[in-house]
Amino acid sequence: MIEEIKDKVVDYFERSKDLRVLFFFDEQKEYAETIEELTFTDITLVKWEDNPFTLKVKLTSELKNEKVVLYLPMKHPSSQDEYHDFPLMGLLIANKELNLDDSGAVLEEFGLGRHQKALVERYMSELKYAGVKEVCKPILTSQKLTEELLQQGILSATLKFNRIQNWQILIAKLATLTLNETDYNRVIKKVGGLKMEEAILLQVKKLI
Repeated sequence: MIEEIKDKVVDYFERSKDLRVLFFFDEQKEYAETIEELTFTDITLVKWEDNPFTLKVKLTSELKNEKVVLYLPMKHPSSQDEYHDFPLMGLLIANKELNLDDSGAVLEEFGLGRHQKALVERYMSELKYAGVKEVCKPILTSQKLTEELLQQGILSATLKFNRIQNWQILIAKLATLTLNETDYNRVIKKVGGLKMEEAILLQVKKLI
């Protein structure tokens, strides 16, 4: 686990040359012991100790030219009030947050918002594939992403289209799959696993 976290931290700084402070939120204190053993050659590890004013001064003066991993054993601010109350909000906006899970990596890769994480997690079994992400790429933005569009994109990839198709084409393709039992069973199994049956039936009703 230590090496995995270390590699991810280094990768963040290598990919983002302007990154200065990498925020590491740990609400459940799951990594509290691990963080004690984490060491870097050219990255400074700083821990939140309920000292917002002193910490902010340190980050903007003493460590202003250093690469910093800031470990915070607390919840990431998610509501408007929490954003307002978080004393390091300016630094958080200007920098990045360390994401260790797959859904967090997708958020980071496509610049999605934290409010979209639950949606990404729901379909992570498909979004882990490069081919599916490539098909869905046009709608994987914080402005465009909705569950219906994501379902449309995933179904397009499942039906082996190389870009997102409209529902009429997708439903027509599904209908022709009944002639090929192997492909039909593959798609139906995937649709069932994602619990997309109701969404597809709704689209069928719209077209009738």
